Amino acid sequence: MKKKVLCLFLAAVISSAQVVSVFADREADLRSAREATSSQLEATNSQISELESQKQALQAEIDQMDAELVDIMVAIDVLTDEISQKEAEIEQTKAELAEAEADRDQQYEDMKLRIQYIYENGGESAWFQMLFDSEDFSKVLTRADYVQDLQDYDRAQLEAYVQVVKEVKELKASLESQKKELEEQKAALE
Repeated sequence: MKKKVLCLFLAAVISSAQVVSVFADREADLRSAREATSSQLEATNSQISELESQKQALQAEIDQMDAELVDIMVAIDVLTDEISQKEAEIEQTKAELAEAEADRDQQYEDMKLRIQYIYENGGESAWFQMLFDSEDFSKVLTRADYVQDLQDYDRAQLEAYVQVVKEVKELKASLESQKKELEEQKAALE
């Protein structure tokens, strides 16, 4: 019986030693697994933090690009308005130029007729003859005033013609300048 008890006791000790060693191995495995999982969790959290910072950096870059896009769109709108205004100015200048050229041409034709009339009727000698053909001194004075008025009128018309020719040149130069500015603005818009 003692042998039996001793055998049972030894069997219980051997079996419990195996359970304790198995339990100890399992606990060590679980601890190492928990440590591995903890380190994976930390690595994952680190990646999450890094991805969050990258996301914030990308969002900041997107916000900056949005602001630049808004600035560009405003600049395009301003340039478009300036181009429209410049086109309107060009049309106005074209109309003024056409009017000035028509005025110039009309004055030129009037001056040609006036000069033709003067030369056909004897030029300056006709004026002197008209003055000397007068019967009394009062008619000479009246005709002299008339001749002076005609010369003043002719001089004023010549100065007006010169002014209109100058205005036409200035309007043409202005038109060319405006066209050049318009082309530059269109190029800037592109």
